[in-house]
Amino acid sequence: MQSITPISNLKLRGSYGQTSNQSVNPYTTLGGVTNSFNSNGVNYPIKYNYGTQQVVGYIPSRLPDKNLDWEYTNTVDIGLDFGVLKNRITGTIDWYSAKTNNLLYNQTLPNSSGYQDQFQTNIGSMEIMV
Repeated sequence: MQSITPISNLKLRGSYGQTSNQSVNPYTTLGGVTNSFNSNGVNYPIKYNYGTQQVVGYIPSRLPDKNLDWEYTNTVDIGLDFGVLKNRITGTIDWYSAKTNNLLYNQTLPNSSGYQDQFQTNIGSMEIMV
């Protein structure tokens, strides 16, 4: 390349990486129970008869997804840096790709299911190329 005088700088770059989602609140992926239900913004205790007494009970409030998996993103970046005429003209050309798999999504079930809270599940993938 030293004999090609118009080209003063030429560099090929490349990178690859994989990351996971760390923004999941603790215990939100686990099942849960509650002793109240919400109706029109008011919490009411869950009561049932136990013999001759009325007691407060618990019902499932949050479903766990036993097939839940990590959301992860694979990224690739390939670039070319160049300079010509003793670096009077410089530039960069880049190709970038990011594909996210197992997107996390908070799913809401209909009220008729008896579950009030959302549950976290994987819904698909998304890809960005620039």
